[in-house]
Formats: sequence, C-alpha cells, structure tokens
Amino acid sequence: MNFELSDKLTGLIENNQLDEAIEIAETELKNIPQTNFHSILGKDLLHLENNLAKFIDDFYVDTLEVLNQRKGFFQSLFGSKVKSKPMAFYCEMNGFTINYDRWFIDLFAYRTYEEGNSWDWLSDFYDHTATGLTITGFEDIQNVFRDVHENELFQDLNMKAAYEITELIVILRLQELFRETYKNLSRGWALIPIFVTAHDYEMIYRVTSSKEQSEDEFWTVKYGECAPLTDDMVFRAERILGVKFPSRLIELLKIQNGGYINNYGYKMNEPTSWSETHVPFDELYGLDPDLKTPSVFNIMDVTYLTKEWGFPEGLIPLSGDGHWFIALDYRKSEIPQVRWIDTECDQDIHVADSFDEFIDNLLTQEQIDELENFE
Repeated sequence: MNFELSDKLTGLIENNQLDEAIEIAETELKNIPQTNFHSILGKDLLHLENNLAKFIDDFYVDTLEVLNQRKGFFQSLFGSKVKSKPMAFYCEMNGFTINYDRWFIDLFAYRTYEEGNSWDWLSDFYDHTATGLTITGFEDIQNVFRDVHENELFQDLNMKAAYEITELIVILRLQELFRETYKNLSRGWALIPIFVTAHDYEMIYRVTSSKEQSEDEFWTVKYGECAPLTDDMVFRAERILGVKFPSRLIELLKIQNGGYINNYGYKMNEPTSWSETHVPFDELYGLDPDLKTPSVFNIMDVTYLTKEWGFPEGLIPLSGDGHWFIALDYRKSEIPQVRWIDTECDQDIHVADSFDEFIDNLLTQEQIDELENFE
C-alpha cells in the first residue's frame, strides 16, 4: 500500500473533504505511465444508490428486531418499555484486491461507539448482514487485480504503483456512494452514523445525513402486513371503529401504511413515565380492516387491546410498545386530541389538542438531545 498517500487521504476524509481526496488520488494515478488500472479514472459507483438504500433498509429492519427482540404481539406487550435503536453502523468491503471474483460489502450494527480515531469498538457489534451487497461497475478493475496476482506483474514498478493508488480510489468511490445515498434518499437510518472502509484498511469515512425531511420523507422503513391504504379501507375502518380519522393521519398512511418513522419526539409540559421532557414518536401503526390476525402494528386492534389488556375505551392507539401508547382521544369530541397512555403506570396525560398540532410540533432527535441537556 502507498502509506504516505493513504495517510494524506485519511486526513482529508476525516475533515469531510472526500471530493478533494478523490481528486488527489486520481491525479497521482494520472502521473504514472499508462496501465490497465487507469481505466478507473472518472468512474464511480453511484448507479448503486437505490440498491444500497434497499440493502440498508432491510438491515435496519432486521437489526431493530434483534436489538429489541420483537418476536410477536405478546412479547411486545411485556418487553422492554424503551425501544432501542442502533447507535452506529459500520460498512466493510471485502479484501477486494485478492478476492477479485466478487466484490461486496457487509454491514455491522452497534449499541455504542466511540468518537475519535480509536477503532477498538468496531469488534463489539451485536448484529451483521447475513449476505453482502455485491459491488458492480468496476469489473474491468477486478480483472486487472486478477491479472496482476495470477501473472505476478508486481515486478513492473509502474503497475505496482498504479495498483497501490487504485486500491485507495476504490475505497474512496465506495465512500462517495454512501455519502450520496445518505444525502439523496432520506431515511431514519440516515441519522445514524455509518463508518465506511474495506477489510484491513484504516481509511475510514464517517457518513451521516443532516437533510431536513419533508412530510413525504416522514417514513423510514415499512413493517407489518398492512396493505397499501385505499379510501375504501379508510371508510370501512371508520365505520367499524365509529370514528373519523384526522385527514393528516390518512395522508401519511397513504404514503406508507405503517412502519418506522424518523426518530421524533414531542415536548411535554409535565413528566411522563418515559421522560421528564418529552414523549417518543418513532413509529406509526398501519390501518388495515382486512387483517384477521392481531398485530401490534395495526390500529384496528384497538378492540383487542381494550378487551384483553385494559386499554381505555374511546382512544385509538397510533404508536407504542404495549406498555405505553400515543393515542387519539375521542372521549370528549369527534375531533380527537392526542394523549399519552401508560397502562402499566396508570398514566393518561394530555399531549396535543389535535393531530395536526402534534405533527407540526414534532422534535427531531437533535432537538430532543438539546432539550434534555438543557433540562
């Protein structure tokens, strides 16, 4: 490896100067007499953005299940009150210079991570992808690495120098792919830092997204079995439950009928069993009057909750883990307020005068952290 160049590029990406790092690496390669490795110049991996987003989506759902051990309706009712999310992800590309038949990446999830340049915590992952995502688009470069190793071309000093620069460019282009995916495709996991490199390399790039999310980017990952919401489903659900749902709620559920949302919260004027400052809102149940099996992810299961678990009548749950709920309160009006319900602690606390007020005043995770630190 060209350790001098690697150290220089690492310093740049640590300061979030990835484009500059790519430019410098490509300039170094251009300064070497032409080799087959030069075909990488100007190429990127951005055609894989959608594939990568889907890969992270799937892993995010799976790793939330692992972290919270959600294995069914009953366990969700009696499981941990606090729903955890991973604090960091790590992406590692396989040893691609010698494993040229297939280039791929794996993801790892962490409960905690350390700031700074110590990477000892990377060995303490709690979950990882079972099958890696294949990296395509650099097949000609894979064949050049194959040729160098199988035909022992390292005696050619120009080829050796190009090899050592190209391996760094491959990693930089992978890091660029993650940056652009996080930037262009808003997801809840985009707020979780991911550290990107390849096996046995310390040129690690941290990626996060600070993109503000509009209402159509409210959702992160779908879960459960609710079918896409239609007007007929809404009509039948309202008739069964005897309520009129807020139009804003229906608009959101028509975008995605249930699932995880961005890690929001709502500021409270009085403490709850969750926090002295706020209540959580990081998922929204779907609405499907045709599902026959009770599911904690379906608003229609309010009848079951009321009958079997003492959930107060006149309320419709929107989010919760079985101990606590964010709910619509129809007990005093056809236009519902929003309430915090904790059946275990016997709490029934006002949150917002309407669902619109609730949605319009949601706090981001950053704002929640600032609120708690201030308090």
